[in-house]
Amino acid sequence: MPLILKLSRKGWRGKSNVKLQPMLIQNKDQRDYSLFVGHIEMPGSDQVIAVAIAFSEIPESIEVNSHSQKTILVQTFMNHTIPMSLTQIAAKVPELKVAVRETAKKVMDLSSETLERYHSEMWKDLWSSGFGISYSKAPNTLNGDIINATIYYLLSQRNIFPVDKDVMNLSDLGHTISNSLVLKADRCYTGHSTLQAPNLWSKMDTLNDVNRVASLWFLTLEKQGCHHLINSGSHGVMQAIILSMASLQFTNHHLEFNTHPNELHRNYYIRRIYYENGVLINITVALSEDNKALIYVALDKNTEDKDFYACDAGCLDAPVSLSYIPKEFPVKQTDPLTAILYITSDKQHIEELKHTIHVKEINEAPAHEHETIVLHKYGHSLGGLPALFWVSIVFLIVIFHLFLGKLIYNEYCGGSSVSSVPYERHRQGRYAM
Repeated sequence: MPLILKLSRKGWRGKSNVKLQPMLIQNKDQRDYSLFVGHIEMPGSDQVIAVAIAFSEIPESIEVNSHSQKTILVQTFMNHTIPMSLTQIAAKVPELKVAVRETAKKVMDLSSETLERYHSEMWKDLWSSGFGISYSKAPNTLNGDIINATIYYLLSQRNIFPVDKDVMNLSDLGHTISNSLVLKADRCYTGHSTLQAPNLWSKMDTLNDVNRVASLWFLTLEKQGCHHLINSGSHGVMQAIILSMASLQFTNHHLEFNTHPNELHRNYYIRRIYYENGVLINITVALSEDNKALIYVALDKNTEDKDFYACDAGCLDAPVSLSYIPKEFPVKQTDPLTAILYITSDKQHIEELKHTIHVKEINEAPAHEHETIVLHKYGHSLGGLPALFWVSIVFLIVIFHLFLGKLIYNEYCGGSSVSSVPYERHRQGRYAM
């Protein structure tokens, strides 16, 4: 017996400021689409975003025969402008309609498999850069699951293309970060590590939570000098997030690592920092056996074949030439506090830095306290065994001493009150032992 399914579309659920009109896509299939055009108000602002949504019609019902399957393809295309005043919207609507029509025409000629592969490849390209951190069992501690989820939501809030492109042009499909985007990391990032900001890592159980946390993130990144990056599309957003978590800051001539040495009590893995065209850098922070942090720097990609150099805090030592093999740097602490690492392609600049970093004292950063490392590793400061084990040991020791005290009492006090006969007292004593 066939199964009949009735289908319906709920339609626009926002304010009634939209217009619905038919739209014919001029391609080989000559499909009929409907087009919504309207605008969405920005919360807390007098600006709006113009939106155009084209969607194919769906049948009122479908019939699926027994032991069979049926597939229907329903395509929806959306395009929007950047935030602007309401008076500017009217001028943008015609351009928005044309962009939606052209986008739909090109996508309709692609198979669903091709679109899915493109989607996967772009996410894979985005996640090629990132920030890793060793797992901590300490209570209320930030771990990779929260970090990855937050980054995913932030990247999902941005187009893959820069914000100054009002529409997505599918002729850009397949372009990578190296040839489609110009990332400007000017002065990014100037604040303290975002790993130390609990509000940025709040739970995102609802859509309102996601929007609230994402808005706070973008506001933080913009105010801390990452304006160019977050407007460069999702690749730029990823780079800004990485820089903010590690307190990495770009200046006109170098990249500096500004994290406080006291915060390096976990292993960090910073992948593929976009330094300049075709140059990607990896930075790793690892704890040694004596609980001291060490920094390892390596080139991940260098298409321009330029020389890069690095020096540790104070730059008193000679600059080290970087390569694809990680180079080790000690973590030093200065008074007053300065960056713990500098990276640049300008050798003269890095050689002159030591004359401009005016500090009173430079020492190797002290080892982290054993209790701190153990807390991250085991979730408590009692060592490698769980707290229940130590509680059990204490309990057994107390029970043993109580039992021993009872034996001593029975031997010297309890036996004489049972019987005055020597034999009986001797037998009682033997039994008690």
